[in-house]
Amino acid sequence: MTRIIRFDVSLYFRNPDEMKTTGGNTIVPESFPVKNVFVDELVRVFTPSETVILLIAFREIFGWEVGRKTLRNRIALSRFAEKSGLSRNTVRTCLAELNTANILLPIGEPTQDGQEFELNVG
Repeated sequence: MTRIIRFDVSLYFRNPDEMKTTGGNTIVPESFPVKNVFVDELVRVFTPSETVILLIAFREIFGWEVGRKTLRNRIALSRFAEKSGLSRNTVRTCLAELNTANILLPIGEPTQDGQEFELNVG
């Protein structure tokens, strides 16, 4: 079954006047950066499900100021499942593979608020 998704492109591409420049970097409101290495190298080695989970991790980590500084954030398993549409078991399998690949690393023990993850995307 094919799903057709319609969205207003103007919601995603803002007026350049709304962008801020700090330290030579342009900050685009309502967005998060995706590292070049992800598109250039990683997409072709991960399964589609692993790619989705990694993109969600990028969003959850780089979408917040503290995450951009530390490359870390706490993310609940339910958040991955909700955002991806994947089952919790599939999410667990993907997270294990991304950890084995040394790209998305669990830090410490999980809490009721989720597991802290660190992106290893130097």
